[in-house]
Amino acid sequence: MLGLPFSFAYHFAPDQLDQALSIYRSSFRPSILLESPKVMVAVSVICATTNDEAAWLSGSTALSILQRRTGHIGLLASPKEAEDYPFTAADQAIIEDALASHVIGDPTTVRDGLLTLQERTSADELMLSTRTHSYEARHRRFPWSPRHGALRLQRAVDRPGAPSRPRRKPRR
Repeated sequence: MLGLPFSFAYHFAPDQLDQALSIYRSSFRPSILLESPKVMVAVSVICATTNDEAAWLSGSTALSILQRRTGHIGLLASPKEAEDYPFTAADQAIIEDALASHVIGDPTTVRDGLLTLQERTSADELMLSTRTHSYEARHRRFPWSPRHGALRLQRAVDRPGAPSRPRRKPRR
């Protein structure tokens, strides 16, 4: 590799994540820009007050995934439209497979899911992406937005008993 940072969209190609990170890290060569590998993993997140509410909000994404896979691309449906959609068992299988790489839930569930992903990948950064039916819903539903205060993810290396690893200087 060219000694550059690497970013991977986990929610687009979850089955390729581990292999891609392994290849990047094993092929990395230091450069003037970067002495060691630096990884960012992008992940789709929907967070709400409760797990049930987050699951309901994710209905828009679920229906969008199904529509894209069946060639019926349109506007992102509301959660109510998704709730009323007559999903078949085959549709549900497609959706469950696609959403398996998304982190959906209340703040604790989301935090735990993100920590698990970070621990699994040893990512230096996580980029969070969300799709909801409206800007207002997205802003209102992110409890770690400036309006609600920050959600702090404590990296595995920062927790007691975790393996030590040199800390990187924070970017400013």
